[in-house]
Amino acid sequence: PNVLGTQLVFEACAAFDVSRVALASSGSIFGFAFQNAPHGEEKISAHYAPITEAHPIENCDVYGLSKQCNEMTAGMYSRRTGMATTCLRLGWVNSVERLNNWTRRALERGAEWKSRDLWGYVDRRDAARAFRLALEEVESGHHILNIMAQDYWAVLPYRTLLETHYPNLLASFDEAVAGGYEASQGGWDTRRAQELLGWKSQYHWSDLEELKDLAKQRREAEG
Repeated sequence: PNVLGTQLVFEACAAFDVSRVALASSGSIFGFAFQNAPHGEEKISAHYAPITEAHPIENCDVYGLSKQCNEMTAGMYSRRTGMATTCLRLGWVNSVERLNNWTRRALERGAEWKSRDLWGYVDRRDAARAFRLALEEVESGHHILNIMAQDYWAVLPYRTLLETHYPNLLASFDEAVAGGYEASQGGWDTRRAQELLGWKSQYHWSDLEELKDLAKQRREAEG
């Protein structure tokens, strides 16, 4: 239904001369979020960090495959009809203001719990604004954008997380930081969305008064 439903929506848009479409894709497209590792392998890892839109797609699950198919469908309709299509690779969509015991526990154990998708997330309001901007700002072509908070869902410094869970990503992450990337933004590169849409995330758990003790703990650890 994910693939067929998307194709039917695009076909209807083409029939009614809709000129701009924004599609919900997913960071799960790459293959490591659900950790359905290939036969004989224990774990899927990204090739480098931070993750850009050009990262290889190596999904081993049906959901990730469906998102890949949907992005290809969007590109096909752009070529066939001239409509502008923007595929938004969303992170874990939630509300940073769901402040309850679960939120605090999730952050405190986030080093393990969110490691599979490199601790990425995006607030639902930031996600909604990305869709609006995609429809307002993109006039032509087929585009794929990472939509993630310039933050990450854990208390430990990001480099410490990589040292523990993905030491193979340290060299590429250090190189990116040396080139001007801010380590506090975590493992998802959203600069393309900033350039094309003028989009930056506005809602971060680390800005919330109710979690200021955890945010302070991270800042002090980061130096």
